Amino acid sequence: MFEISRGTAEQFEEILDFLDFVFSKNSVPHDFQAWYPNLYQKTDESMRNTINLWENGKIKGSILAFPRRMKLLDSEITVMGIGSVAAHPRERGRGIMTTLMEYNNKEMKAAGVHMSNLGGMRSRYNHFGYENAGNTYSVTVHRGVAERAAKPSGYTFRRFSYEESPVAEMKALYDAKPVHYVYDESQFALRLANARAYAYTVHAPDGSLFGYISLNGAQGVRELIVKDDNEIPSVIFDFVLAEQDKVEIPFGQWQLPYMRRLIDVGTGITYRENGMWQILRWEEVLRAFLAFKASYAELEEGTLVVEIEGEGRFALSVSGGKVEVGKTNLPAHAAMKPLDATRFFFSIMPKLYVPGAPREVLRLVESWLPLPLTWFGTEAV
Repeated sequence: MFEISRGTAEQFEEILDFLDFVFSKNSVPHDFQAWYPNLYQKTDESMRNTINLWENGKIKGSILAFPRRMKLLDSEITVMGIGSVAAHPRERGRGIMTTLMEYNNKEMKAAGVHMSNLGGMRSRYNHFGYENAGNTYSVTVHRGVAERAAKPSGYTFRRFSYEESPVAEMKALYDAKPVHYVYDESQFALRLANARAYAYTVHAPDGSLFGYISLNGAQGVRELIVKDDNEIPSVIFDFVLAEQDKVEIPFGQWQLPYMRRLIDVGTGITYRENGMWQILRWEEVLRAFLAFKASYAELEEGTLVVEIEGEGRFALSVSGGKVEVGKTNLPAHAAMKPLDATRFFFSIMPKLYVPGAPREVLRLVESWLPLPLTWFGTEAV
């Protein structure tokens, strides 16, 4: 008989050994403790984020359900990151993964979680309410481009270390951004560097802390925070000239105005979905993200009514710079299943989900959507 329970510090080695075994068996050798020190710690608080399935005293399956709070201006959204979905290779076909995912979905709904994300096979996770969505731009800058495009601005870089870097000051810069997650100092720092990632602090010409940059082994930026976003191009040019041959920089819609110099000289801009998402509390999520978009973009005024199967009918309105979202009895401009609604509101191709819509509706769709759901590599689980 299957038994499901949250992990404990006492079970740390057993659970981590199980995860390393399952994922190493399937792909490349894994070391979850070294790769994700922010997610797996030998404490009851940390291990409680693992949901484990046991049979006759032996672990047969496990998932990580890592809770976070996202700040969008004055709104706060709970985001559950799902990772390390594992079933013992010899036990597949017994419904272990399905049991764990359905168990977690019930727990998230009961706890009032707003939304959840994961990475994985679309055809598999559609069954549990997750759909490809989100939207992220990226541009790659090579050293040769930087040499031709700019002269050094005087920014310098020091390799990040937990012991010596000014973590409190770095976190203060991060917390000042209009969209960020709520972390304590330890969780904030542990995200930035691990066995597969590294980071640098960024210093202004006078030597003061100006920001930081976290990268993966493939020279992709995981997170870039600087005191003044207008200086992002100068920081990137100096970094490429001083530290490595190229970087790929991901960024969200609200950062577009600051990226022009990089876009003009980079090797081309890409625009892609950034993961699989499940929206659990539609009204609050839509309100928070539409209000955030209205804070940096001039949105077309009007009302859009969308009916989401099993969730209700929602009216989204923008008038005089004010955003309102709520349940309504107004006629719907479009009716969708939750998976389609996830892509409609948050993916890079919203117009595909309102074919034949009246011109006034398409104007709103083109102006408002996609909503700015972007996450960066430091948030991976």
